[in-house]
Amino acid sequence: PQSLHALLTQLKPYLKNHVLWSVAAGWQIQDYKKVLGAKIKVIRLMPNTAAFIGQSATGLYAPKGIPPQSLFACQEFFKGSGQVIQVKK
Repeated sequence: PQSLHALLTQLKPYLKNHVLWSVAAGWQIQDYKKVLGAKIKVIRLMPNTAAFIGQSATGLYAPKGIPPQSLFACQEFFKGSGQVIQVKK
């Protein structure tokens, strides 16, 4: 997470039309918006260490405005490591 600001600054031109999936600890959606602009779409996830053995319980938060197909793709990807639970803020 300590290098994320510099990385995002470099990637900013390439992320305009994408939904960003974040597992970075300590970074909230508003932090991404400060670096990447208010229109960036971010899904926040917090997997646990059991993901390494396919037994994770991953919390997922998707704010309003995330395209349904992007949310579905994210959920399906993380189901590969275990259970995905969508949470409300």
